[in-house]
Amino acid sequence: MKFSKADGAFTVVMLIGIAILSGLLYLHNSRRTAGKGESIGKVFFKREVAMRKFSDRMVWEDVENGSPLYSLDAVMTGNYSDAELVLNSGLKLKLEANTLVELDLEQDGLKLRLSGGGIKTAGSQNAQTIVTTTDGQAINVTQADASIRTQGNQTAVEVKEGQVQVVAKDGQSQTVAKNEVLAEGKKARITLQLTGILEDAVILAAGKTGKVTLGCSGKAGTAEVSQRSDMASARQLPLVNGKATAALAAGDWYTRCKGDGGAISATRHFRIVESGNYQVLRPDSQNSSYDAKPSVRFELKPPRGVSATLLEVADNPQFDNPVFAQNTARSSVVVDLPKDGRYFYRIRPAAESGRVDSQLPPVTGSVTVQRSEKKSTLGFLSLGAATFSRGQVEAGKAIVGFEGAERASYEIRARGNEKILHSGETQRSSVELPQTLAAGKYTVLVKSPSGEKAELPFEVRDKIKVELIEPANASVVFLPPEQKTVGLAISWRGSAEVSVYQVLIAEDAAMQKVLKKINVEGSDFRFSGLTPRTYFVKVLALENNVARAETAAHLVTVQEKLPPVAEVYPKDDQKVDITRAAGLNLKWQPVAGANSYEVKLFQKRKGGLVLIDSRTTKATNLPVADLKRLKEGEMVWEVRAQQADKSGRVIQKSEPTRNTVNVSFGATPPAPEIVPTVE
Repeated sequence: MKFSKADGAFTVVMLIGIAILSGLLYLHNSRRTAGKGESIGKVFFKREVAMRKFSDRMVWEDVENGSPLYSLDAVMTGNYSDAELVLNSGLKLKLEANTLVELDLEQDGLKLRLSGGGIKTAGSQNAQTIVTTTDGQAINVTQADASIRTQGNQTAVEVKEGQVQVVAKDGQSQTVAKNEVLAEGKKARITLQLTGILEDAVILAAGKTGKVTLGCSGKAGTAEVSQRSDMASARQLPLVNGKATAALAAGDWYTRCKGDGGAISATRHFRIVESGNYQVLRPDSQNSSYDAKPSVRFELKPPRGVSATLLEVADNPQFDNPVFAQNTARSSVVVDLPKDGRYFYRIRPAAESGRVDSQLPPVTGSVTVQRSEKKSTLGFLSLGAATFSRGQVEAGKAIVGFEGAERASYEIRARGNEKILHSGETQRSSVELPQTLAAGKYTVLVKSPSGEKAELPFEVRDKIKVELIEPANASVVFLPPEQKTVGLAISWRGSAEVSVYQVLIAEDAAMQKVLKKINVEGSDFRFSGLTPRTYFVKVLALENNVARAETAAHLVTVQEKLPPVAEVYPKDDQKVDITRAAGLNLKWQPVAGANSYEVKLFQKRKGGLVLIDSRTTKATNLPVADLKRLKEGEMVWEVRAQQADKSGRVIQKSEPTRNTVNVSFGATPPAPEIVPTVE
């Protein structure tokens, strides 16, 4: 086939168009704070992290505190997280954990699509506000402060101020006034009062369960607790002197009081967090020296759910008249002391307006502070695990920095063993750990030329692995017909040591042009909103937000599915006399994106279809000249488009187009006349 100038010009124009569209798509997806129209408010989060998706974006991303909201944006909270939306209309919207809400601002007001979880509305509003739920209810909260919680096909509405209008899926309308609850289609009046626990309280538990004390005033007989917002299958706790105590598993819970005649209290939400304990990294021993003035440095890793820590330091174990007692949100604190001596410290979560109930045991210890005999103290910049990540140690890239001397010698020993494994000198105020260290616990000792010493314990772990299972490399995901986007499921095999993974999807194998990255607890995730193009996915195993291991980048191509072949000939149920046509010529229209076509011929014999011939062609027609295997009657033939990759491997086929043809061989021609020859 000859390649004309017109073909060349058309190819150049197509390449330029593809390049322009690719650039526009990259610019579109690289804007982090993209939004449509004017900002309608701001979004904030308090604990953990919340995610949001702009209306013109295909993936979710972490919320930046105070970032603007736009119409048609969506906000989602995960486990143990919450968020607050402050809108220009005056509406304040609080999102509980595991909540998804989409905002749609129209001329007649604001529509909030609640797809799960719970929200609380508050604040004066200057426009109509409607909340729609997955079970088909429309709730007008323009004139009310209300709580709306959904779970499955159940919705519970509780009004604190004003009134709301609830329109069910069948069109029936109900008005819910102040101190009323609507659940399972039934209204109830709030006549009892729940005490002993605040709304959205957080209970920090050291184990898998937390102890909860509930109180009810009035003529309440029991307290109910349930993990469902509609209080279905609630656990009944008998009240003794108006109080009840229970041990509940970690998670989100709802509670209320219940009395005779169906009397109830308002429903309150609280959360039990399996926090663990504090990890004190410094001081790492009972002795601490100083150079200029008495002080001690504390470095710690707080438990999960702790946003502030109370640090107390005193010269007595009873902590009477402590020399230092402050709340701090930092993980590193330097405490100035009045003099040398032994000091006791106590570390525990700080109270937070009564909403945080810590059941974690305090961490206590003591340290003796004394002045160093040397003028210059050699010390590490940071003691403990914070100096370097586990991933750096495993990869042999960890560097230990120190201060007090420009040059020094160092020795590395296995902990509890005096044998020197590695030694050397450095002039960079740092020691690079060797890559040959096996897994185990070690100590590095640094000596300055003047004789000062400093030790740092560290641990080398075995290299962990994380393996990407799905999708396989070079996978192809086909876009269903009449759909603009498709989802991509990702699963991986990780390590028991890792609790958080980071999933990335990018434009390139080097993961430099990342479209989205998100932290996940578990071993699977699903990206949504993918359009036809090429993607690369990768999973990282994280510790302290630093990658310890990563998978290979897998190539995934999203393609539109090949449409069925159209305009076939002979047409369905057409009668064909093939004796007058020198064979049977099958024809069809070309399909965009197809490299070849698969054609199959069947005939009905003994009540079933029997495959007579099967061929593959790159043309859009197929002459069938070998008629010996065909018999008169119905013949079924089908054709389907095929698409192959660069290696020639077929990666997708269209749905087959099948026709029935009535085949006739026509009349049998007469035998030739034999004329005798007379000599």
